[in-house]
Amino acid sequence: MSQSTPANATLVEQLNALTERVAELESEVKAKDQRIQDVENDFQALTVDLSTTTDRIETLEATLATERDRTATLESRIDDLETENNHLQEELETEREQNYRIRASVSRIINDVREYTSEDGSSVDATSPNIVAEAATVGETLHDTIQRATDNASLLDFSTKRPTNSSIHEKYLTVLGRAEEKARETNSRTVYLNYREVATQYGCAYLTDGYRVMEEMAERVPGVEYVDGHLANPDIDPTTKIEGKRICVEWNHPDLRGWVRAHREEGL
Repeated sequence: MSQSTPANATLVEQLNALTERVAELESEVKAKDQRIQDVENDFQALTVDLSTTTDRIETLEATLATERDRTATLESRIDDLETENNHLQEELETEREQNYRIRASVSRIINDVREYTSEDGSSVDATSPNIVAEAATVGETLHDTIQRATDNASLLDFSTKRPTNSSIHEKYLTVLGRAEEKARETNSRTVYLNYREVATQYGCAYLTDGYRVMEEMAERVPGVEYVDGHLANPDIDPTTKIEGKRICVEWNHPDLRGWVRAHREEGL
């Protein structure tokens, strides 16, 4: 009996130790189970987040595709508007050119009437505010006179249907006199006059009439050309429009010298 008691005590101690170890292992297992559960919960949450993110990406991709389509549509519309704008600009330029020609034609008609003297010696008052009405009064007679003048080519310029009478020739000579002065001043055979110089010498309104007279002189007087302004001044943009026009006078042109000499003799 005395020998079995210590052995039993040892077994009891070992059993208690094993029991404690089992308890510790069970506690560790529970802790690991909890960790596994937490990981599973986190995994499920991440799965939900991933699904939500995937849906969001798909939505954004669809929105992006829609915006790209809208951008392409807008770019196409912009191209159409630019094309339409270019067409409108061309039409506007055409309208401006037509307007200029109409204004020049009206100016020529009014000047024709101003310079016209009827057979009874009456004429239109150039300073009258009712010049249009007065022009209408003598217009029919003037028309008949011009029609009769068509039989004499030396008295009519067929390109403008305007009588080239001696008073107009005198005004042309005055303009050419200025060209002669510039030729001497610059020691050049070719000179350029702008619309202001022409209008000042001719005695007409600057803008519209100045250009009209330049065109007429280029048509009627040899050695005179209606040219772009950049030819007279290299600093001017070659795309300069009608406002930059000049007349180019080749003062030593033999036909021009003959024309000037002949008409100066007529005025003597």
